[in-house]
Amino acid sequence: MEQTKLDIGKNLLKFRKIKNYSQTDVAKATGMKQPNYCEIESNTVVPTIATLKKLAEFLEVPISKLMEEDEIKMPQHSVNIIGDLNNNNNSNNNLNFFEKFEQKEIMQTLQSTIADAVADALAKLTKNV
Repeated sequence: MEQTKLDIGKNLLKFRKIKNYSQTDVAKATGMKQPNYCEIESNTVVPTIATLKKLAEFLEVPISKLMEEDEIKMPQHSVNIIGDLNNNNNSNNNLNFFEKFEQKEIMQTLQSTIADAVADALAKLTKNV
């Protein structure tokens, strides 16, 4: 069974930047020293539940958001398009090499475009907050 490592530090960084706080701001507000907070944000140290609770309260997010795995959520219409392309690949084994290659390239381009759009949206969000 494969274990998934939580990236609490990356999530802390994301929410800290959204709120436009420095590491020192978060550390002081939660009763710790900046180097200790830095160790948590860099995933060198795993925080206690009590510390996670303080951090979540200060950053105004549920603890569960600090413990989420990093994933890109695609809009449903994009998921449907990718699903349709996959179904076409699986249901039509008579496609020639070039048609299969073109469909694969379309899927990769679509996924890359969505990832770029999500990254741009997050960057704009962090600039506006």
